[in-house]
Amino acid sequence: MESVRRAPVISFLAAAGAAHASLAQGEWVLIDRDLREEHVELTQLSEGSVMFSDEEGRARTTPVSELLAVLHERPPEERAARELPWLTQQMEMFGPDGELGPEEAEAEEFVASLGLVNGERWIGSFAGASGASLAWTLGGTVRREAPLERVRAAAIHGPVEAEGWEGIEDRVVLQNGDVVEGFVASIDTAVRIETATGEVEVPLDRAAGVLLANPPVAPAGILVWLADGSVVEATTVEFALTGRVSLGLGSDAPEAVLPVGATDVLALLFDPGLITGLAVLEPSSISFPPERLWGRAPVAGAPARLGIADIDMAGPVSVVWELPRPAARLAAVATLPPAMWAWGDCELVVRAGDGTELLRERLRADRPSVEINVPLGGTRRLGIEVASGGGGPVQDRVILERPMVRWR
Repeated sequence: MESVRRAPVISFLAAAGAAHASLAQGEWVLIDRDLREEHVELTQLSEGSVMFSDEEGRARTTPVSELLAVLHERPPEERAARELPWLTQQMEMFGPDGELGPEEAEAEEFVASLGLVNGERWIGSFAGASGASLAWTLGGTVRREAPLERVRAAAIHGPVEAEGWEGIEDRVVLQNGDVVEGFVASIDTAVRIETATGEVEVPLDRAAGVLLANPPVAPAGILVWLADGSVVEATTVEFALTGRVSLGLGSDAPEAVLPVGATDVLALLFDPGLITGLAVLEPSSISFPPERLWGRAPVAGAPARLGIADIDMAGPVSVVWELPRPAARLAAVATLPPAMWAWGDCELVVRAGDGTELLRERLRADRPSVEINVPLGGTRRLGIEVASGGGGPVQDRVILERPMVRWR
C-alpha cells in the first residue's frame, strides 16, 4: 500500500528563560525566500512561526512559510589563521634546517557513513545488512534502515570516495583498494555483485564499502545539518525547554526520533527544491582576456551547510552557466581574501542571459567584501566576470561565499 507523505511540521517549544540561553549560543541567520539574510538571536520556534530578537534588540515573529532556511553560526572553537601570501606560507612551512616544519597530521579515525539518493548523510555505525537493505545507528541510539535502491554510498569498514563519482555501474571497494564493478544484487554476510563475467561474492568483512549507481531524488522534508557531519531529512523538528532537539525522521513506523542538542544543529532547509548551489552547476564556458598567457578555471570548495560550496575565481575571468531551469535570484557574498588586499583591485560583474548587466561592484582593500542578491528574471543563462581594476590583473582573486540560485 502506498504510504501517505505527511506535511513537514516545525514545532520548537521554548520558554523565554532557560531555552533562550540554549538557543543563543552563537548567532542565527534567517534566510527568507528572496535569499535575504538577517542575523538574529533566536528565542523560539513554534508551529508556523519563528520568534527572535533582531540586531536592534526588538522582539519579532516571522512565519515559517516566509523562510527558506535557518543557519546557526556558532563561535569558532579557535580563531582561524589569517590567510598568508604564498611566499610567507613557504617560509613558515620549512624549519631552519630546510626540513618540513609542521608535524604530520595524525590519521583520522574512520567513522561509518551512509549517503542516500536524497542528499542525506548518516554518520554513525554500521548496524547490519539484511540482503535488500542496510541498517545504521545514528546518535548512538537510533537504528534506521535504508533499502539498497535509496543508497548512494556506504562506507562500512573503511573510507569510500564518493565525491564526484558518477558511475553507471555499482562498485564494491575492497579494504585492500581493489574494486569490483557490476550490479550489487544483495548485501548480507557477503556482497553479491553481478559482473560482466559472472556473479562474484565478496565477504562483507573484506569490503570497505559500496557505491551504488542509483539516480538522485529530491528530498521531501526538511533537511537538517548536524555538527557531527550528518544530514538528515526530518518531517518534524521540536526544541524542548531544556534545549534538546527531537528530529522526527518519519520514514519508519513507528516514526524514529533522533535527539540532539540545540548547539549541534547547524542548519535547517525548509524547501530544498527551491535553491541550488552554483558550484554544482557545470559552467558552459570559461574565457580569459586574449592578452593573458594563462588562466585558471574557477575552483569549488567542499560543500558546507545547506550543501553549498564556495567558488574561488582567479581573475580576470568570465564564466557562463546554462541553467537547467528559469532562475529567479542569485545570492552570495563576494570577498577579496586578506592575502590579496595589498594589490587586489577588481570588479565583479553579474550578467543575465541577454547580456544585461545586473550588478557591478568594485573590490579592494578598503572594501574587500560585498553582498550579492540580484533578481534574475527567469533567465536560463548566467554570467559572472572578475574584471581587472585600476592596478591591472594582480591578486584579483574573489571568493564567492555560499553562492546559490533560487528557481522560479
